[in-house]
Amino acid sequence: MTTADTYRQRLRSVVLPAMGQWRLYECTVPNVDAFFSGLAAKHSPESRKTIRTVVSLVLRVAVQHEALQDNPIRHLDPIERGPRRPRALTTEERRRFLAWMAGTSSDPIEARAQAAARRRDLPDLITFMIGTGVRVGEAFAVRERDLDLEGIPVESSDGLMSVPIVAITGNVVRHRGKGLHRHDGKTTTSLRIVPLPNFVVTMLRARPAKGPDVPVFPAASAKSGFNWKDPNNINRYIREAREAAGMDWPVVSHTFRKTAATIWHDSGVLTDRQKADLTGHAKISTLTDIYVARGELHPAGAAVMDAAWMDS
Repeated sequence: MTTADTYRQRLRSVVLPAMGQWRLYECTVPNVDAFFSGLAAKHSPESRKTIRTVVSLVLRVAVQHEALQDNPIRHLDPIERGPRRPRALTTEERRRFLAWMAGTSSDPIEARAQAAARRRDLPDLITFMIGTGVRVGEAFAVRERDLDLEGIPVESSDGLMSVPIVAITGNVVRHRGKGLHRHDGKTTTSLRIVPLPNFVVTMLRARPAKGPDVPVFPAASAKSGFNWKDPNNINRYIREAREAAGMDWPVVSHTFRKTAATIWHDSGVLTDRQKADLTGHAKISTLTDIYVARGELHPAGAAVMDAAWMDS
């Protein structure tokens, strides 16, 4: 679901049933504050923040047209959430999960779950996401022509070196009522070049080439040959796999992105600016506050990943 779809859903299901009949003169700070106070019992802080954004955008239009003198949302206390420690895969968890998906259990139920994980391309997808730190929609948007596994020349202290790269040039999302769509990235900083560690290059070389415009991680379709994978399905697939593998905490697709960010952070090799460039964050604070437990190429990011992968 896109951000616009989320806003539309909150507007129709939460905002309009409660505030749809209000007159503009009723949109006072006390009234709006009471509305949000009443949401606390049923909605999480994240959900209330989204609803608050929707209400603020609607009232901003009224201010722009001089139907209101001021936007009351500006005068409300911030919605706070409790402290939440970022959770990433440890080295042991990452190895165990990937090894489980690659194996074949003697238990027929577990063996079917392992086969389903491989059929859904989870081992390679997870390896790619941990090695690059990309969002799941960005991983699905990567085409074969976005890869340069031979490497591009980069100046280093030892002279020119070839760095394999992936160009992150888009994002696959599902638009409500329109289906899957590949757009040109979440933000301008989302469009970036990411160096590929050796273990990702090895994995990608082993995959059959299907054509320059074919997704690297395609969804097979009998009618159209290859199509984009649906990001809306992936967390269900991951949940089924990790439950079958005996992992007792909610691993989701974003966990692998956080794992990459944490590996880069813990290495001590990269600056905050370099880490934000690699993950495609406009705000460095977003990376350090949320992801860690600008269009430049930082080859050290790949070296750090390979070292972590090999535990050297």
